Amino acid sequence: MLKEANQRLNDDNQELRDLCCFLDDDRQKGRKLAREWQRFGRYTVSVMRQEVSAYQNKLRQLDNKQQELIKDNLELKELCLYLDEERGGGQRDDGDGSSSSTNAEETAPPRPRHTSTFNGII
Repeated sequence: MLKEANQRLNDDNQELRDLCCFLDDDRQKGRKLAREWQRFGRYTVSVMRQEVSAYQNKLRQLDNKQQELIKDNLELKELCLYLDEERGGGQRDDGDGSSSSTNAEETAPPRPRHTSTFNGII
């Protein structure tokens, strides 16, 4: 009877050892997996930082280009208005026959020259 109890305890002891080895292996795998996920997370953050930085630079470039285009458009608008004034003498003929036959430039005081970056062209 004592031998049977001893055998049962030895079997239980072996089963507990096997269970401890299994749990230790599982713990080791969990730690390895956690380290891999941390590495992946750091890599992902690094890539995302680079991508965000690249997109921010691109946005800055596009904003600068848009500001340049706005400035160019305003200058072109001013030039068009100036040329329109020069060509029409500041008055427009609506084509209804109501305009006089005198030259508007002769009666109008001289206009100051337009000051923009396009003055060299005019």
